[in-house]
Amino acid sequence: MYLSITKIHLKNPGQIFLFFRHVRGISKQLQQSKCKRHRLKGGFMKHYTMTLWYSKEDLHEFVRSGAHGNSMKDINKVARSFTTLTIDAYNLIPWREAMAMLEKEEKRRSAANKGK
Repeated sequence: MYLSITKIHLKNPGQIFLFFRHVRGISKQLQQSKCKRHRLKGGFMKHYTMTLWYSKEDLHEFVRSGAHGNSMKDINKVARSFTTLTIDAYNLIPWREAMAMLEKEEKRRSAANKGK
């Protein structure tokens, strides 16, 4: 199984309404998807998701279709930064661990971009 962990940092507070409009549709799509389990965590400017999938194909189908696929078209309007990480896992993990993994991935990507 696959665990997808995502962090979205909004560009500015004015984007919260557009963001939540997308969240409503994505949440509905998620309930009808092949996702095994999911968890959401949000503040005002930073939002996190964890979704557990039986296969990468199920995950990719969800990401590219429906409300989620449409939301990706607006991601640059809404988000200052967007980080996602997919790992092999059999269950959701604690938020502290998930957030630490995302932070490590952001640092890795930043270092890789500086080397280009």
